[in-house]
Amino acid sequence: MAEQQLHVVGVGAHPDDIGYGMGGVVASYVRRGHRATILNVTYGETVRPPGPEQEEAKRVRRKEGEDIAERLGAAVECIGLPGNTIIPSWEMKSLLVNWLRRLQANVIFYPTPWDTHADHRNLSWTMRDVMYYVGHAGMAFDAPPCRLLSAWMYELEFAYNELHEPDLLFDVTDVFDTKVASLRDTRPIFGVEGQAQTVDEVEVWGRWCGLRAGVRYAEPLYQTWGNMRLASMSHQRNRVREVPLIAPSGGA
Repeated sequence: MAEQQLHVVGVGAHPDDIGYGMGGVVASYVRRGHRATILNVTYGETVRPPGPEQEEAKRVRRKEGEDIAERLGAAVECIGLPGNTIIPSWEMKSLLVNWLRRLQANVIFYPTPWDTHADHRNLSWTMRDVMYYVGHAGMAFDAPPCRLLSAWMYELEFAYNELHEPDLLFDVTDVFDTKVASLRDTRPIFGVEGQAQTVDEVEVWGRWCGLRAGVRYAEPLYQTWGNMRLASMSHQRNRVREVPLIAPSGGA
């Protein structure tokens, strides 16, 4: 199973979420020959007031997401919902299940539920049920079930969230420069100072997580839930370069 090509899909509320929270994980899988796709739910245009400024923000942030994905070596898709409208409704869950099934994702990542940003934590709660349905052969959606092998949560807003014990510390030392490059000069909506702050934050966070793992840079991952087989995987924190996979099955 370790030698097969996986399709790794990072689900983010906004165009910069995957690069910021788990760009190293994406770059690591791409470097080792796996496919990666970034699936953004919104353009995050609500960083600007409604009206012409927000429409311009949508255009800028779409390009921002494309640039980040390109530098990480990933494809990118955007559902294009309005910012700050993610809620864990059946319609939202069905929408995400259909997108992930069409992408035939094997390994899925999404944000943690303790995030201070409403879009991030609501996406997390939505994805909890999506993890149950996306590979369930008994649930009819617009596309056939994924061959889901693994799923984990990544951290965002780590400067504001309370600290949580990670279940995995993913070694990103050899691709950390790629992660930083994906965020530098690709987020014009936040200006020069905002971009510099972003790079500083990911540097400090990456070094702190790396220190705990005994490597230079690491990204924390957290056990997902909502799927009984995924939830049965180990909760022990380890230094890893690949997430554990479950054996393929046609059921949930």
